[in-house]
Amino acid sequence: MPQVNPDLEAFPVPRTSPRRQSLHLEQARARLCKRLEPYRLRWVKDLGHGGFGLASLFRLHEPGRSTPPKYYVAKTNYKEERVYVLHLEDEKLMTKTFKGAMHIVRVRLFPPYQKRVVRGSARLRAQPDYVPPDYKQAENDQTGTMLLEYYPRGSLDKAIQAAVKKDMRFPTRGLWKLFQCLVKGCIAMAYEPAKYPTLYNGAGPHDELMMPTATAEKTVHFDLDPQNVLVGANTAPGTAHALFPVLKISDFGLAQYFNDEYLQEDDNMYRLRHYGKANFLTPEQFTGEWDYIPRNSGPGTVQTPNAIPVVAGNWSYKYNLFQVGWIMGCLLERSYPPVPPFAQRIAVPWRLVNPLYYHGEPNSYPTRYGPGENTQARQHDGNVHPDGTRIPNTLDKVSAYSYGEYLVDHDSNKTHDHNRLDVDRVGPRLENRQDRGSPLPEPAPPMYADESFLRDLVAMCLCEKPYYRPSLTWLQKEIETFMEKFYGRINEEDENNQENKDLRDFVREIFDRPPPPPPPPPPAAARKKRRNMKGKYPTDAQLAKDRKEKRQKKQEREAQLQAEQEARDRQRQLDAEEEQDGAEDGEQNQEDQDGGEDQGV
Repeated sequence: MPQVNPDLEAFPVPRTSPRRQSLHLEQARARLCKRLEPYRLRWVKDLGHGGFGLASLFRLHEPGRSTPPKYYVAKTNYKEERVYVLHLEDEKLMTKTFKGAMHIVRVRLFPPYQKRVVRGSARLRAQPDYVPPDYKQAENDQTGTMLLEYYPRGSLDKAIQAAVKKDMRFPTRGLWKLFQCLVKGCIAMAYEPAKYPTLYNGAGPHDELMMPTATAEKTVHFDLDPQNVLVGANTAPGTAHALFPVLKISDFGLAQYFNDEYLQEDDNMYRLRHYGKANFLTPEQFTGEWDYIPRNSGPGTVQTPNAIPVVAGNWSYKYNLFQVGWIMGCLLERSYPPVPPFAQRIAVPWRLVNPLYYHGEPNSYPTRYGPGENTQARQHDGNVHPDGTRIPNTLDKVSAYSYGEYLVDHDSNKTHDHNRLDVDRVGPRLENRQDRGSPLPEPAPPMYADESFLRDLVAMCLCEKPYYRPSLTWLQKEIETFMEKFYGRINEEDENNQENKDLRDFVREIFDRPPPPPPPPPPAAARKKRRNMKGKYPTDAQLAKDRKEKRQKKQEREAQLQAEQEARDRQRQLDAEEEQDGAEDGEQNQEDQDGGEDQGV
């Protein structure tokens, strides 16, 4: 089991201070509740909020029906200005272009609004199609709200945090399935289902399909990280996700579709450098090539001779593939990507030996400054001549710089034999890390061949130059071939299989997390103390001291009452004795009187 490298930041990152609900957040929630009230949607809780808006969970209110409750995720902006409304509409349209894809979050339609009369004249109420003004306004407000499908298991980020908290590692077989989900999500963004209605017809969702004869679209997500990857439900038995849940890519608020006209604008190229989260940026954004591009010129206008930018601003589906590599690194190491990122050489297939690896490599630059056929060879490293011929005494691979080198298994005797185990792994190469000042971790324990090959594929996705990142066609084929050879012998419907049981147990422990129990109510003394102190919460020591003083006062009061009762009893006894003595004295006097009379007679 490999250890987390010391230069990686572990999940989760502790917050320095709790988030406070600001005024614009409360206003957005109130506005959202008012808009969705005519649709019988009732607010349940807030799921999260970011830099642009709020996402809340709503439940469809259906009184008198015994069907399971229906839940919706509603998104809205903090502000109502036109620019923010249009931004949400762009996100909605972008998400709808992937309708029918299994690994993309689905946009839901608004439920029928509630046709009931709340105000108006009797003549209007008598009309069969009368809709009150409030509900007409709610229909118009759909432009500022987006409804999405709800996934109770939450995001992949929460799953990683749960695994860290319980000290559990993701099973390798499950990692392959998650990697396959993310790659298929990239396929959906590269070949939009909306452009192939004949292949994605009928009730979805459908498994994403490659289009070998089509050109990959230049749709870039820009915010692909564990927080924006949702964990769906398990599918029916006999399907690909019967044992392990499906992943859904969400949050297309920063997504962009690129064409030559858009790339001609210099401001667009520079503005996109800051899109996304700092830990998950790509070389297209932080490469040093930007230092040689003047601010008022296109990325092709460089100040160094014979230097064409092959990384800076090279927006394509390879950008999404790089962020998928970051996500897989988080799953493998249960930590964030290294900061700052550090590239080292790895081996990738050679083009003349494995052309499918480079199949469909797009020319992402406009013609006015993009690399052409004669300059494409400049993207190669030192193993290949400028004309594309191989340098003598090299193998069938070339070296390329990758930011995922820290994930690679460097066992020199390793071969990706799907039928054997690599038990001689000695850990990653650490010479350069030692130079950076990071302490050396202990040698990692043995690694199985399936995880070793997975790490190699992830490192290829993290290559610095987009040219060396694998094509979706090659990557999908490698994943399917390896999983069939390595796991095809396992019957996923066999409930007695130990590997299937381990996967089910992991899903139950990490993804099917039970909700935390509600906090117990405070004791009566504590509640009374809070009311008396007008909102000032006493400490446990103060509460214990108050209870002790109360017990002492109670004991003193009981002792006082007992003493008073004893005094009253003594007084009653004395009164009774005096009455008895008085009665005896009266009888004696009467007897003496009677005796004197008899004596006189």
